[in-house]
Amino acid sequence: MIKLNYKCSCIRCREIGHKKTWGKIDVKDENIVFENIYYEANQSDEVFISLIEKTEDLLLGYLRLRNIKTPHRWELQEKPCMMIRELRVVGPEIPLGRRENNVIQHRGFGKELISEAERICREEYDKKTLFVNSGVGVKEYYRKLGFHDQGVYLCKTL
Repeated sequence: MIKLNYKCSCIRCREIGHKKTWGKIDVKDENIVFENIYYEANQSDEVFISLIEKTEDLLLGYLRLRNIKTPHRWELQEKPCMMIRELRVVGPEIPLGRRENNVIQHRGFGKELISEAERICREEYDKKTLFVNSGVGVKEYYRKLGFHDQGVYLCKTL
């Protein structure tokens, strides 16, 4: 690809942690924007919400949001809803509560992605309920953001 002067634009090659291995990268807050991709998957609508630094085309984090058309569990059947299937802020991992210069995690980007998912849920799909499919280790993070336990999921009324 280098010989042909092509640039890969896959998720891994755009991740800030991956690109930082190639040299110093300066991320400016004013250049960070959302990029939302809408598509159909598994008979449902999906939104891939990414947070990018537009001048360098750096991927800082992403969230996969699903509009559930045919719910299979009781929790999802009570009200029209959407679900956060995955949330990830990329780059080197650091322990909770710690911040490091030049590390993207723990700077509020996950909260920004969740806020965008809530906006899309309310404004674009007219849904008032947002679920999260999460592992046990991150449930407390979502609870701090207003989600509560409902069956095997976490749920928030918007």
